[in-house]
Amino acid sequence: MQRDPFRQIVDHLTEVIWMLDADLEGIVYVNPAYESVVGVSPDCDPAAVIHPENTTAAREWLTAIRNDVAAGDPDREYVLEVTVGEGDDERHLETVGVPVFDDGGVVGLAGISSDVTEFVERERQLEEQVERLDQFASMVSHDLRNPLSVALSHLELMRAGNESASVETAIDALERIETITDELLDLAQGNGETGESERVSLAEASRHVWENVDTRSATLDVDPAATVDADPAKLRTLFENLFRNAVGHGGDHVTVTVGPLAEGGFFVADDGPGIDPDDHERVFEHGFSTGYSGTGVGLTIVDRIATAHGWDVSVTESDGGGARFEFHDRDLSADRADP
Repeated sequence: MQRDPFRQIVDHLTEVIWMLDADLEGIVYVNPAYESVVGVSPDCDPAAVIHPENTTAAREWLTAIRNDVAAGDPDREYVLEVTVGEGDDERHLETVGVPVFDDGGVVGLAGISSDVTEFVERERQLEEQVERLDQFASMVSHDLRNPLSVALSHLELMRAGNESASVETAIDALERIETITDELLDLAQGNGETGESERVSLAEASRHVWENVDTRSATLDVDPAATVDADPAKLRTLFENLFRNAVGHGGDHVTVTVGPLAEGGFFVADDGPGIDPDDHERVFEHGFSTGYSGTGVGLTIVDRIATAHGWDVSVTESDGGGARFEFHDRDLSADRADP
């Protein structure tokens, strides 16, 4: 016997075509695409494959249809977006259900479920890109403020004929602005890459930054023998933000200490007022600030630079009662965590 042409078409669609019974509970029909799209046999309970976060929405969707059927007003489309599967098998489905009538009464609910995973992922990527661009704008404003201030101050002094003005200092500050812009663009694009790493002296890198940041009357104490494998430019950016954070919170006479960790890695600590333990996990969030006129992006930049190097960064209390930021190689951190 020749098969129904309509059934042949439905059986070869890539979208899931289905129909529920009049009680909107049992499956009357699903086409072969169900198993490939949903990932389970049609014999399985559909509710069992819906992601737990979507089960409430699915129940409310069916309840709304039942209520409309009971009220005699089900003449419309019902749309539901759900996630099925887990991990690598997770799929996003957009489902449209339409009541089926016979002799004036509803005899079931027919629908089509389309795999919109690629669309959802593209939308998510676009949202992340917009967020990164917004963060980039904040980061640029934050990190350019200091070298721009240095350059302008020396140019103003030169215009006034002040002999203490330094053309070289102004040029160095402007070149630093160019470097910062390139570095932050890399971070904002989320590529997770650093330049070529080399063995860097923590003392040399931190002292160079200290001389080019407004540290007022603060003191730097650094272990002269400590070294780390890092991208020198990004390490300087990391120190700039930590030093500004320490002086901003700790005041003009704060002492900042940079040194190695016994188990590998390094730390940057100060003897300022410290950070509330309740905020230790939040300080790296974009926009989070604990005052002093900070913009809430400095420690976000620190966290991203650490991530780009494969470091885990954490904050705790220093010996002097202030903040202590520790940087561990992620591979070594994992080894320590293994029993």
